[in-house]
Formats: sequence, C-alpha cells, structure tokens
Amino acid sequence: MNIQPLRPSEILQMPEADRTREWYKVYCAEDLRTLQEGVSGHAADEFVWQGYNYKIMKVSNWSMGILNHFRAYAARTPVTPN
Repeated sequence: MNIQPLRPSEILQMPEADRTREWYKVYCAEDLRTLQEGVSGHAADEFVWQGYNYKIMKVSNWSMGILNHFRAYAARTPVTPN
C-alpha cells in the first residue's frame, strides 16, 4: 500500500464542505471498497495510519495488464473526545 497526500489543486476540485478534511491517495493491489448502501450493501473499508482512522471514499480500478492496482481517496474520520 502506498499512501500520499492530495495536492492542493486536487483538494480544490472537491466540494467546499470536504476541503477541510485530511485527504490521502491510497495505491493498493488489493480491491478496496467504498460504502454501498441498501439491503445488500456493505461498509467502506477503513485503515489506521499514523494513529488516525481513515475511510475509503472513492475508488478507481487501474487494470493495465502489467501493473494492475486500485487508486482510492481516503479521508480521516473525525476524532471525538471521550
């Protein structure tokens, strides 16, 4: 898994309400899932990195035949006080 911060220009393309969140691009050979609503749905994949929880928000499948991988956008989940 490779984790990289989004560039400022990528963040500016997001809806204004999402721009204040902490975003990362995730490159991975394993299939990543976003939230699927409905009866046959499933929760979004999550991971812990540098002590914070992140949720997969958007996934792209890059099948090129040689170096197939998934690129996902992950946002840090809010930290709430105990």
